[in-house]
Amino acid sequence: MVSFLKPLWQAAVSDYVTALDWRGDWLAIAAAAGEVRLQQAEQSLVLRAADGQSIDCLQF
Repeated sequence: MVSFLKPLWQAAVSDYVTALDWRGDWLAIAAAAGEVRLQQAEQSLVLRAADGQSIDCLQF
């Protein structure tokens, strides 16, 4: 089987993803360990470090 989709980038967070939201070219990612990250292609900003407190929803 031939795939026509090619990954452009990938990112990792400290635990499993609990919430996602996007605005324009930015993707906001929340993780079960409390990490909140903004991702734009290969640029990544950590807005909140993992502290063991799950973030279950987000919006921006």
